Amino acid sequence: MERRSVLWYVLVVTCCLHTIAFKGVDSATVCEYPAVYSFGDSLVDNGNSIAAFPVQFAYAEANPNGALWASHAADRMCDGTLLVDFFSFGSSLGPSYPFLRSTATMPQFGSNFGAAGATAVNQTSEWIPNSGFNTPFSLNYQLQWLRRYKVRLDYYYQQSYVNQSLPSVASLNSSLYIVQAGFQDYFFSLYEQKSTTRRLLTKVDSVVSAIGDLLKGLAQFGGANVVVVNLPPLGCFPALLTIYPASVDKYDKYGCLSSLNKISTAHNTALNSTVLTIREKYRNVTFHYGDLFSAYTDILKSPQTYNITQPLKACCGAGGS
Repeated sequence: MERRSVLWYVLVVTCCLHTIAFKGVDSATVCEYPAVYSFGDSLVDNGNSIAAFPVQFAYAEANPNGALWASHAADRMCDGTLLVDFFSFGSSLGPSYPFLRSTATMPQFGSNFGAAGATAVNQTSEWIPNSGFNTPFSLNYQLQWLRRYKVRLDYYYQQSYVNQSLPSVASLNSSLYIVQAGFQDYFFSLYEQKSTTRRLLTKVDSVVSAIGDLLKGLAQFGGANVVVVNLPPLGCFPALLTIYPASVDKYDKYGCLSSLNKISTAHNTALNSTVLTIREKYRNVTFHYGDLFSAYTDILKSPQTYNITQPLKACCGAGGS
């Protein structure tokens, strides 16, 4: 099977694990937010990359993407529901739509600024068009989109023909902001075998710093409720387990590559520290740390509990242990 196909399957299986991890949340628990705004990469994007680069990301509309989502691909690197969708549903909202989509949107639910192929670190100057699974829409770009979004809201509410389905400008302060970024900065260097674990560990500070800059930008923008999601264990990803076969002693007790998990652990430790520091500076903002790494690990500990028989294989049977 082509490596690109394996890549899509690993993104789908990550999405599946998001779904399983959050299905256990009490469905009666509802958090009331007027809208949800999301930032990040392929684990968040539901249409921005394909809107900007329809040929390059055409496979976002091919199976298994969207197979479980309202009978269409939904322009996401996932067979169904993303983590950010659960936050929207938990707030009694519909899913937020991609910022770059021009048709059939429901803007009253917020907007999704995430883009598949986007790094946390600014890579705009190094970006090469049509060069594979990457886009120039790093977190600094996504923050600029949010600011532009507010400008347009301001404009429309000054007109006599205001569309009442739009979020109010005031609601931006009380909305929920979700940041799930950093995956792209590490995963594709490993997937394309362009870097090593040791080298990627030296990138952690710059990646986390870029996420921290976004968090500070959101606080300065006026966002009062921010969820920051950490990285899942990279050493458990089917694609990477396939690309980097190793001797038995290189795997942990769950069958994941210990060396690759060090990247996630280092990133998450630094991210947690950064969130704590920013939380002290911006005391008027509530920062929540979303521990996806632990949720992922809990599933690996007891896969049968979640009706999973092969936790280290992609759901379509490609790659893995």
